Amino acid sequence: MTIRILMTKKYNRKWAGVAINPRKIIFDNYMGSSYGCNGKYITEALLKAYPEAEIVWTVRDVAIHRDEFPSQVRLVEYLSDEAMFEYATAAIWVCNIHLVPYLFKGLRKKEGQFFIQTWHGSLGIKKIENNSQLIRKAQNWLKMAELSSSYTDFWISNSNFETEVYKSAFWHVHDILEYGHPRNDILFGENKDIKEKVRNKLSIAEGTKTVLYVPTYRESDLTEKFEMDYQRVVHAFEERYDGEWKLLMRMHPKMREKAQKIVPSSRRW
Repeated sequence: MTIRILMTKKYNRKWAGVAINPRKIIFDNYMGSSYGCNGKYITEALLKAYPEAEIVWTVRDVAIHRDEFPSQVRLVEYLSDEAMFEYATAAIWVCNIHLVPYLFKGLRKKEGQFFIQTWHGSLGIKKIENNSQLIRKAQNWLKMAELSSSYTDFWISNSNFETEVYKSAFWHVHDILEYGHPRNDILFGENKDIKEKVRNKLSIAEGTKTVLYVPTYRESDLTEKFEMDYQRVVHAFEERYDGEWKLLMRMHPKMREKAQKIVPSSRRW
């Protein structure tokens, strides 16, 4: 008997018969990361439109992340027994990644529960999931990813392009909602206060233009593949488009510790 089957039996004994709370919604941002991505903006909209909703987030460390969240949001430790209980009793799951770690612990979706997948990338330019040779080699993980995919009731897409990526990269895909990613709404409109806040935080002078570099993550690391001649990039933009430019880098959550290796210290980036 496999460990997965044993964990499923344990889950069924403890929580399969526990009633679902129709007001409870549980969120997970990239395996218990901070308050962010699409879940953050869905949560903020829910707090305004449905204040009676019981909103739960899973995080790696409740004490560290508590101040990031609205007071109405309850936090539980990621992958803890408490988190398993919250999943067992929540009417709606909202995640931006597959539930593989929870499925390995025995989590199973019950009738009356709904799973909304917002995914954590945009467009799907890089090869992911079933389209990636690297991931196809991880058979145990792949089986759980397919199960997670089969549990998904609604997929949130930002375009027809991303919709087609979902269809080829994931499994059992249906009910794709091309609503756009909630986290991107902030990019539209004036939002002068937000722009000023970002410029002040990143020391970007008014009128300075920016180019954003967002290297992705692969299990094989290959840190050197992400390095480039940043000075040449900035100069190329200044020659082609005029004005002063700065290069910004947004690291993948699993690549943040590599930032010092990849990015030299400079006031230009």
